[in-house]
This record gives sequence, C-alpha cells and structure tokens, in this order.
Amino acid sequence: EALSVAVEEGLAWRKKGCLRLGIHGSPTASSQSSATNMAIHRSQPWFHHRISRDEAQRLIVQQGLVDGVFLVRDSQSNPKTFVLSMSHGQKIKHFQIIPVVAFLIAGR
Repeated sequence: EALSVAVEEGLAWRKKGCLRLGIHGSPTASSQSSATNMAIHRSQPWFHHRISRDEAQRLIVQQGLVDGVFLVRDSQSNPKTFVLSMSHGQKIKHFQIIPVVAFLIAGR
C-alpha cells in the first residue's frame, strides 16, 4: 500500500507537465519550478532528510517491522541521491534512488 501511494504521488508530479530537474546544475528556463518540485518531498512525513542507515532501521523497527513501513532519506554515500528504507518480510531493505536529470512524458 505504501509503495502504491509513492507511485501515485510520482505519477501526479509527472502529469503536471514536462519537468527538467536541475539536479546537476542550475535550473533551465523550462524548469523554473524545479526547485519547488524537488523540495516537495522534504515536507512529507515519510522524508527524514539526513538520518543515518542505522537511525532509519531503528525508526522502522519501532513500527514493528510491518511490511510496507518505509521512509526516504538523503544518501550518506552519494549526496545527489536518496535512499528508500523499507520493511518487507521481517527485514529492512535499502534502495538507492537516483533522481532523473530530465524526463518527458509524451501523449498525456
């Protein structure tokens, strides 16, 4: 369920139009709202900014290792990426999220 919510939020952001994310440089003219789009996740309750892997695991364990409990945090090893930490099958898994520099959805 948590994953489907994350997917729906991602699709909603994409439906707003063609976005050029200025992650690796300054924003382009077609991405004037890129900074806003990149900052949206920072206001979400599942985003935990600069916590460590161990702290992420501790927070998830506090919830009882229920399948689907997750949080997103900044990566400590790569400052331009994020990490999805989630509980599944009584284990905590960590997945690196690499932001897309630019994307286009045609035909929508």
